[in-house]
Amino acid sequence: MTGKAYKWSKDDHVFGAEGVYHVPKEHRSSKMKPTGNKCIWVGRSITTTDSCIVVPIQWDSTTNTYQLKSPVVATRCDVNDKVFPLREGQVH
Repeated sequence: MTGKAYKWSKDDHVFGAEGVYHVPKEHRSSKMKPTGNKCIWVGRSITTTDSCIVVPIQWDSTTNTYQLKSPVVATRCDVNDKVFPLREGQVH
């Protein structure tokens, strides 16, 4: 809205793309819990520097749908801009 062209960076991704975000050690209930959780990327955080906003997802096999959890501000997230889990469903 500034009249200037937006400059894309390596931190920009497609809305709804699949990702895996890092779960800090203090937020894991045990050492056996995974260090990352599956998510969809929704945008960059404007409140926390070098962070993004993601929505954790989990497949529900009884309804054959993804269950969306509350948005999370993640400091690290690996995003695959070619996979869209909410559009494609679970990939086997």
